[in-house]
Amino acid sequence: MKQYPPQKDVQRLANYEKYEQLFLGQHQVAFADKLKDYAPQFSSTAARYVALNYPRMISTVSADLLFEEKPSLVLEYNQDFVNTLFYENSLWVQFYENALSSSYKGDAVMRIRAEEGQIKIDTVKPDVYFPVYDENNVSNPIKEHILAYVVEDMGKKMLLIETYAQGYIETNLYDFKDGQIGGELDLQAYYPDLEPYVETGLGKGFSLIHHIKNWGLAGKFWGISDYQDLEDLFFAINNRLSRNEHILDKHADPILAVPEGILDQNGQVRKGDIGVVELPSNPISGEGSVPQYIVWDSKLESSFAQIDALLEQLWIVSQMSPSLFGITKYGVAESGRALKYKLLRTLSLKHRKQMYWDNGIKALIQSAIEFARVNGLKSDTLTAKQTEVPQIIWKDGLIEDQLETIQAEKDKLDYELTTKEEAISNIDNISQAEAMDKLERIQAEMTAKAKANPFNFGTIENNDEKDEDEEDNIED
Repeated sequence: MKQYPPQKDVQRLANYEKYEQLFLGQHQVAFADKLKDYAPQFSSTAARYVALNYPRMISTVSADLLFEEKPSLVLEYNQDFVNTLFYENSLWVQFYENALSSSYKGDAVMRIRAEEGQIKIDTVKPDVYFPVYDENNVSNPIKEHILAYVVEDMGKKMLLIETYAQGYIETNLYDFKDGQIGGELDLQAYYPDLEPYVETGLGKGFSLIHHIKNWGLAGKFWGISDYQDLEDLFFAINNRLSRNEHILDKHADPILAVPEGILDQNGQVRKGDIGVVELPSNPISGEGSVPQYIVWDSKLESSFAQIDALLEQLWIVSQMSPSLFGITKYGVAESGRALKYKLLRTLSLKHRKQMYWDNGIKALIQSAIEFARVNGLKSDTLTAKQTEVPQIIWKDGLIEDQLETIQAEKDKLDYELTTKEEAISNIDNISQAEAMDKLERIQAEMTAKAKANPFNFGTIENNDEKDEDEEDNIED
């Protein structure tokens, strides 16, 4: 790396910055160039610009569908270790936050590291990630993962570069000025706690840095932002509402019209101070006009119709169903099943992202287990056993309709397509073993109630036993 940032990454970083501004609601800054060309009256930060933060809403819904309901990780040898790893590193929170930011940036980066004998997993901003990969085949393993940070010490700017390669981490410090990388500096003179070279013990197929796309295209290394196809719609909606707001404000204070002759042209009554105009007398009768306010008949129906059309296109292009936001004009879902039908495109978007996250989380956890195992690292007090890939059980991200679930399990029992243990497991979302324990407790309670009721003639099982006893007595 001779230049920072590299020329090929300049546009990517510019998009990260712009899309983050949109997410944060800073639309006037993000659209500064467009406003100069198409709406110069709103280009000044002092102008009243209406920014509807649909970008944040879209990203939040995307992250909610992925991680609001926690996926389940199932492992054979390291279940307790990974459970502790998730708790110690707040991984579910990290995954949610990364899903949120990758929605607008298009990429998420996570790092595995060691700290005082403990294994740690944290988030790295994709803004500082500059991997060396095969541009002709991006599916090949990444040659080097490079993290580059601009740091400052006593007013001196420097560039700290961490290179993660197979089996080692190398850290270098360089002089940095005006985007140009200068000579190498003594790392430990500025950062005595950092080692220039550290062996990781990881072999082929494992990595400490993991890049997860929001979603992507074959042959393209970087992920795609959810905002990429929506910029013009965001701008058009803001522009239309801002113009409407400007018009309504302009006509909020009506002008007073008075009969001709009341205003003194010699300055006794100053027109500018009282906001009035004179109306001429009736040419036939000569009568003067009655004082009145001049108001504007604000007919903005076509403008608001255009806003509705833009919003409809926003829902279509973003694949966000209006039903997610309770917009009743598109119809109310009567049940959980009906809601899922209304959310088919939104759920398809969620499943598309889920493919990338599924592979990313599996690779992350597998590498974390291997890194902890070969270096004797712990998660709290637990050690890793043999390396394995977790199984991830995802949920659809929607609140379950419990009545529909119960009815479905009841129908399967009626048709003898399931067992009571499986039905309890599916309804209560518990394991088969927990469902068996619950079923045994239910049966024990039913038996106790039957014995406590003197008018109870017994359960079916008891009656069957009684019939068998009676047959034995007859034979005797």
